[in-house]
Amino acid sequence: HVGHLLRTLSQTHQVIAITHSPYIACFANKHYTVQKRKKQKHYASELTLIETQDTRVEELSRMLSGEEGTSTTARTLIEELLKKYRQ
Repeated sequence: HVGHLLRTLSQTHQVIAITHSPYIACFANKHYTVQKRKKQKHYASELTLIETQDTRVEELSRMLSGEEGTSTTARTLIEELLKKYRQ
């Protein structure tokens, strides 16, 4: 499983992974969101650290469901994944 491999690698190396998969993201020690914003005639990327567990669950649920509003099913699954794979 890719998430397990990245977690093992991160024990001896710095790993920065960009993913759209909540199944991989749930293994991360830190979670950031990246958003592209238009600023006048140019675009800029904005990197934001997710600092609370609740916000992380919301973001991973959004990644899973593909919708802004968090579905109860997606949230429940993400909470279970985090319990299972977080140390």
